[in-house]
Amino acid sequence: ITGVLGVAIQPWNLLTNPSVYIFTWLGFYGGALGAIAGVLIADYWEVRNTNLKLAELYRVDGDYRYSAGFNWRGLVSLVVGGVLAVGGAYSAPGSGPFPQKGIIGPLYSWFPIHVYDYSWLVGLVAAFLCYLALSALFPAAAARRRPQAAAAT
Repeated sequence: ITGVLGVAIQPWNLLTNPSVYIFTWLGFYGGALGAIAGVLIADYWEVRNTNLKLAELYRVDGDYRYSAGFNWRGLVSLVVGGVLAVGGAYSAPGSGPFPQKGIIGPLYSWFPIHVYDYSWLVGLVAAFLCYLALSALFPAAAARRRPQAAAAT
C-alpha cells in the first residue's frame, strides 16, 4: 500500500519545483496535521483533563473503545478541520494544481487574507472546537460512566 501511494503522489514532481513543494505540498500536509493535533489536544487536555488510564488502553471493553473501534467524534472533527484547513488551497495563475480562488473559494471570499496560508492553525482550531462541541453534545460512554463511578467511591 505504501509503495502504491508513494508512486501515486509522484514525489519527483514535487521536487522539480521548490515552490510547489513548499507552498503546495507542505501547506496541504500541514493543514491535515493541524486538524489531527486539534483532535488530540482537545481529547487529552480538555475532555479527559490529562487523565490517561493506561490499563484501559489494552482492555477490549475499556474506556477508549468506541463504536466499531472508531471515535466518530474524532473522525468528524478531523474531516471538518481538514476541509477548512486545506479547502482554501490556492495557486497563482498557471503555477500550481489548485484553482486561483481556492478549492472552496466562495467560502473564504469574505476573508481579507488567504486562509490557506495559515492552514495548520485553521485546522487545529477548527478540529479542536468541533471535537469539544461534539464531546459536550454527545459524550462517550466512558464519560457518561465517570460520574457514577465517582459517586460510588
